[in-house]
Amino acid sequence: MKFFKKVLAFLPAALLLLFIVSAVVSAAQTYPPRWRLSGTEIRTINSSITDVCNSDGTACSVLGSAAGDVSKVGTPVDNQIGIWTGDGTIEGTTALTWDGAFLDIVGDLGATASRIVHGWFTDLTVTNPINGDITGNAGTVTTIAGLAPDTATTQAAQPNITSLGTLTGLTMSGDIDKTAGAWGIGASVGANNITLGGATSTVVVAGNLTVSGTTTTLDTTTLNVEAIGITLANVGSPTDITADGAGITVLGDTNKTILWDNADDTWHFNQGVTMSDASHFIFDDTPASTDTGTGIVSAHQVDVNSVGITSCLHIDTDGNFVEADADAVTTMPCTALALESGTGSKQVLWNGFITDTGWAWTVGAPLYVSTTVGTLTQTAPSATGDQVQVVGIATSATTVYFNPDFTLLEIL
Repeated sequence: MKFFKKVLAFLPAALLLLFIVSAVVSAAQTYPPRWRLSGTEIRTINSSITDVCNSDGTACSVLGSAAGDVSKVGTPVDNQIGIWTGDGTIEGTTALTWDGAFLDIVGDLGATASRIVHGWFTDLTVTNPINGDITGNAGTVTTIAGLAPDTATTQAAQPNITSLGTLTGLTMSGDIDKTAGAWGIGASVGANNITLGGATSTVVVAGNLTVSGTTTTLDTTTLNVEAIGITLANVGSPTDITADGAGITVLGDTNKTILWDNADDTWHFNQGVTMSDASHFIFDDTPASTDTGTGIVSAHQVDVNSVGITSCLHIDTDGNFVEADADAVTTMPCTALALESGTGSKQVLWNGFITDTGWAWTVGAPLYVSTTVGTLTQTAPSATGDQVQVVGIATSATTVYFNPDFTLLEIL
C-alpha cells in the first residue's frame, strides 16, 4: 500500500517531465539543425541527424529529411574554398582561396564575353594582357602593372584604351605606339608645363621634330648639333626684308651680335674679330658678277660721282669722297673705288678685287689714276703737273686687284 502511495506521489512530476521532453523534440523537428564542434567531429543537437563531417578526412554524409548527401573528395588544403559541384560532392581548388584578407582567383573570371559590370578597387594589378577595351572613368590611377608587357607580341595585341579619366601617375615598362593619324599630348593643358623624362633621363625623338610657338628655350649646359647647317628666318616666302635683323645674339653685360642688315646687304658685327696665328680671311679674287667687289669695304659719304661704280674716289678736305683726277694734286691721291652709283652714304672698296665686264685690261700690267676724271688707265700720265699713282694690277681682262700706293709722282 505504501508503494502505491509513492507512485501516485511521483506521477505528477513524471507527467510534467514527459510533457517538457515532448515539446523539446517537437521544436527540434520544426527548425533546421544547428551545428557545433565536439572534439574532432562536427555534430548536431538534432536527434534526427547523425554525425556529419569527420575531421580525419573520411567521407561524411547528411542523413535525415533536412538535406541531401554530402561527400568530400581529395585532401583539404588551408584557405581553399569548397564548391558544391552538383554531383553530390564538395571540392576545393587552389585556384580559389581565401586567407581571411584576400580572395585569390587563378584563371578566367566568367566565360567568353563576360565582364565585371560594377566594381571598386583600391589597387588593381593586372599581370597578363587585357583582351578588350578599358572604358569609363578610372578615377585616380597610380599603376596598372602588366597593361602592356615587355614583349612586342603582347604589346601589339593590346586593344585601345578609350578613356582613363584623370591620371595622377602612370608607370609603364613598355612602349606607347600609335600606328596612324595625328596624336596630341597635352593639347588642352593651356599654360601648364608638360615634362618629359627626369633630370638624368634621355628623351629620344626618332623622327623629325617640329616646334611651333613664339619662343623655344633650350635650358641646357651643352648643345650638340650633328647638322652642318643652321637655317634662320625660315618662313613661307623668304625675302631680304624677312631676313633683316637675322643673326646671333650672345648675352653679356652688353649684347654681342652678328646680324644681317638689309639696308646695306651686309653682316654687322658689334664686336671686334681677332685673327689667331695662321688664320686669315680669303677673298674671292674673281667676283662672279659685273660691278661687284670683294675685300675691305665700308659705307662712306660720297659727294661727287659722275662715273658710277668703279669710279676712283679721293677724300676731300671735309672728309667726304669726290672723284679723283690725275691732272691736279688737289684731287689726288685715289683712296677707294665706288661700289655704288650716285652720292650719299655709299659702299666703297678700300682694298680688294673688283670686276667690270666692260674692261679689257692687259693682264699683269699696273693700273694708274687717269687724267680723265674718276677713271683708271694702264697708261701712266705724262703731262707736266700730272700726278702719277699706281693703284693696282689687272688679274684678268675684266678684274682688278685694287691696292693703292699713296706715293705720288709729279711730272715736271
